Amino acid sequence: DKMAVKQPELVSSITMEGLEKLFAKDYPRLSVIDVHLDWCGPCEVVKPNFRTMYYEYEEPETRLEFFTIDSSLITNQSILEKIGPVTCKPKFVIMAEGEIKGVVEGANYSEIFDYVDKHIPSFDNDD
Repeated sequence: DKMAVKQPELVSSITMEGLEKLFAKDYPRLSVIDVHLDWCGPCEVVKPNFRTMYYEYEEPETRLEFFTIDSSLITNQSILEKIGPVTCKPKFVIMAEGEIKGVVEGANYSEIFDYVDKHIPSFDNDD
């Protein structure tokens, strides 16, 4: 029974070091990062949607990933300026090719999906 398989947790939390890795030009995947205040925690509302989004794509594990980061861990001023003020309203940063492709305010799933769909690395079907 396929349904009995425990679904892997798609969203993992990262630190500043992990975030900086995403700014490498040759970083291979598109990342959706939930930036949140420590005491608000990551947005639970869109989490199930992330799973749906993930499985929309072929070989998603090579192309797409989801992270959360506590905004107080972001010590790089220029990154903070690009993200803008973090409040208790959810904020999602979409990154690809080492740069921020979009910032979505609030749990606006369709807007997040639009960015992902536009910037996700193409599927290399060369085997």
